[in-house]
Amino acid sequence: MQFKGKHIIVTGGAGGIGLEVSRQLLEQGAAVTLFDLREQDLASAREALGAVAPDDRLLGCVADCTDSAAVGRAMAQSVARFGKVDGLVVNAGIRMKSVPLMELDEEVWDNLIRANLRSVFVTCKAAVPHLIEAGGGGIVTVASLSGHLARLDQTGYCASKAGAIQFSRALALEMAQHKVRVNIVCPGTVRTPMFERALAQDGAKVEHDRIYGSADRFRSGIPLRRIAEAEDVASLIGYLLSDVARHLTGQVVFVDGGESLI
Repeated sequence: MQFKGKHIIVTGGAGGIGLEVSRQLLEQGAAVTLFDLREQDLASAREALGAVAPDDRLLGCVADCTDSAAVGRAMAQSVARFGKVDGLVVNAGIRMKSVPLMELDEEVWDNLIRANLRSVFVTCKAAVPHLIEAGGGGIVTVASLSGHLARLDQTGYCASKAGAIQFSRALALEMAQHKVRVNIVCPGTVRTPMFERALAQDGAKVEHDRIYGSADRFRSGIPLRRIAEAEDVASLIGYLLSDVARHLTGQVVFVDGGESLI
């Protein structure tokens, strides 16, 4: 897959899956704009990507992806720099600490819906006119296996990711006439800073339960018996953005080591 001459925007691009997909796209010749919340995180990402990212092909923009005005400014900045938009990776989001519904604070619920669902709407709405103007392109929404499988004490997170999946499938129908393809990637557990926070919040037993299953947590385990790496997800995102996948749209693809089979 080659992305020479293509410009891809990656939200939540300064860490985890976003950082890895940015690295892979840059290696394949793309120009990449990272949207993220904090300048210090973007600076760290630019340093991490320095070996594969000439300054003329990498831009970092501070943007809260739930804020339409902030995303609009970042989008204008990226288009002014690279002239067009050929692809969008909708990756920004947050996790939820496991908690029963009766203990789930309304503010936590609202933050989950804003970060994991509203951000998808806001960034897609900002990017779509540029993708249409470019004559087509690709959007990949990074949702979650939890948007497909129910998880104990994860009502808010499951709802937010299920919404992101269905929004993106509906958008795929709407955008097909414009040759803009929209696909959804649903990772299972991935070894990222977000997973490290889960270990810190919920305990080290989390990793064993994710891999081998837990009757108490109603988890079946991962048939491939390992946690995914960011590279496993990023390589699929690159494929879905590429011309090789030119006849794929509206698809939900699981990167979960087989967990969704059980």
